[in-house]
Amino acid sequence: MLRHFTHKHKTNHNHTTAKTFAYLEFFKSFSIASFYTIFPIILYEKIGTEDHVGYYNSVIALIGLITCILSSYLFCKYSKAIITKITLAASIILLILMTMATNIWEIMFLDIPRAACLAISTIAIALYVGDYSNQNNIAKNEARYYLFCNIGWFSAPIITGLMVKFYGNESMFILCSAFMGLALLYFMHQHLISRHPDINKEDDVHDEDFNQLLPHLITFFKDKERIKVFLMAAGLNFQWTGMVYVLIAVRMMGYGMDVVGLIAALRCLPLMLLEPWVGKLASKNGVRKYLVFGFMFSALVSLSFLFLDGNWLLAMFCVANIGMAFVEPLQETYFFKVVKNKKDRSKYFGIYNTADPVMHLTVPVIASIVLTMSSGMNALWVFYALGLMTFGLVAMTIKHK
Repeated sequence: MLRHFTHKHKTNHNHTTAKTFAYLEFFKSFSIASFYTIFPIILYEKIGTEDHVGYYNSVIALIGLITCILSSYLFCKYSKAIITKITLAASIILLILMTMATNIWEIMFLDIPRAACLAISTIAIALYVGDYSNQNNIAKNEARYYLFCNIGWFSAPIITGLMVKFYGNESMFILCSAFMGLALLYFMHQHLISRHPDINKEDDVHDEDFNQLLPHLITFFKDKERIKVFLMAAGLNFQWTGMVYVLIAVRMMGYGMDVVGLIAALRCLPLMLLEPWVGKLASKNGVRKYLVFGFMFSALVSLSFLFLDGNWLLAMFCVANIGMAFVEPLQETYFFKVVKNKKDRSKYFGIYNTADPVMHLTVPVIASIVLTMSSGMNALWVFYALGLMTFGLVAMTIKHK
């Protein structure tokens, strides 16, 4: 049973305007989930092999990596509100144009700027959440924020899978652009009409020297605790890179796009059900033991893929995300606890967020090599299990925050 909040303004936490960021994230997450449920299958059908899908995703991840590093400059120089509106609007246009792409090169030409816009808008909204949270309630706020994110990831694959089944692949791009449009309209309503206090307050912008990017990067990784923050985010995204192969595995098992969408949706159930509870526990007890449990649990479930098939395997694809329910809301919580100064957050969050593209750049390449050198998906599941265990061991060393 999904968790329901009975008070109108407790969508995210007791702040009376916090609902804005939860609703905004729902619209954006619905669009992203629709895209990434079907797009890997589109790539697989156009490219022909699952290892080449991995190489394509690595190219797109490289764009995300560069964008995240540049964001350290952008968010110091320009208003988050302006950046958010521009990137959401550009995403809408690019998604509509993708309906007319006929080959992989045209798709890539449009997908590269789309990925850059997604990285920037994601950082902007995450920074807003950190801005209105304090050290005592940030774990609960992040957990409830991710609840609405995962409602989008739960509902979108089911709807998108059915749409593609009856109306074709192009319908996915239209649906994605429509929900990105809702996100933009909602944000503009809050910014221009409702005068949302957290959006309309002056950002701490200043003339940022572009040459400061490298010093910011070096300074970030000089601190041991910030390195561990980065690795926790990297571990989560290491697991998320496996989503592509799970969906391809479902397709290779002979199931249709509707089942692919259903599995993508059911993988979000553990996140939706457990994350608010995990956030409350971490607010009282710190993040370390929950991060350790999350990584180790998902590693063990990944090993179980070796011995299962049919409906049992489909079920365990979903159960694996129980572990990630203990990681997802706490990786950004950990960042905001370690980086407490808001100026430093604008400076460092993009660098921290490079954990996402770094994993999506490197892991698919390694996974493609593993697939090329092995006879099937089993070697890939072992690779993911060992990787998750490694991140679990790192989590054991973090401070009890």
